[in-house]
This record gives sequence, structure tokens and C-alpha cells, in this order.
Amino acid sequence: MQRYLFNLNSHEAYTQLRISRAELREEGEPITGLDLVDNLRRYSERGDDYIEELQSMIRFNNLTELDVE
Repeated sequence: MQRYLFNLNSHEAYTQLRISRAELREEGEPITGLDLVDNLRRYSERGDDYIEELQSMIRFNNLTELDVE
């Protein structure tokens, strides 16, 4: 898990994820998984299918309850 988080927070492929997170933080908006998941498109060759699956898993497992507002 630490390597995954390090990868998201350092690899150039996820620069837009970090920018989006910083913009939400700057605007005082909640930072949610559903808001950021679209920025993981480059994580998988499956592209949109991967994003849709992640969004479905987040919703199905009520992971939005873990988002800090």
C-alpha cells in the first residue's frame, strides 16, 4: 500500500491527480475518491472501463463514507 501511495504522489503519470487534489484543497472543497478517480486513467490500459469499475466499487462498498470532508 505504501508503494501505491508513493507512486500516486510522485510519478509524473499522476501529476493531474495531484493538481486536482491541490485545487480542491485550495478551494476548501472536500477531497473525495469519486472526484479524483478520473485522474487514474493512466494507471490501467483499460482506460474508461477501469475508471467505471473503480467508481462502481467505491459506490457499492460505500467507500464514500471514508472521505474526509
